[in-house]
Amino acid sequence: MEDLLLTSEEIQNITVGFTGKRIEEIPVTALGPVLLKEIAQAQLNKAASLIRRQALIEGITMYAWWKDSVQYVGTTGKTLKEAIAKISEEQK
Repeated sequence: MEDLLLTSEEIQNITVGFTGKRIEEIPVTALGPVLLKEIAQAQLNKAASLIRRQALIEGITMYAWWKDSVQYVGTTGKTLKEAIAKISEEQK
């Protein structure tokens, strides 16, 4: 599973989007609780997204069925591998 913590680049993007400046250009005292709240919310959103993706993958894996040494999901002939790839792409 991917790292649940925001990367430095993600924090930088939030800071630039929120203030218009890179984090290095902002005095520490000026960051304030509003920017910290934005960063915390982004952290929660990332964690929730990763948890949601993992739950979907575990759910479809539980109901996958075997045929000729290949796992399938549903009734459309989609393989488990294809379904996981689609979930991973959609949840990014």
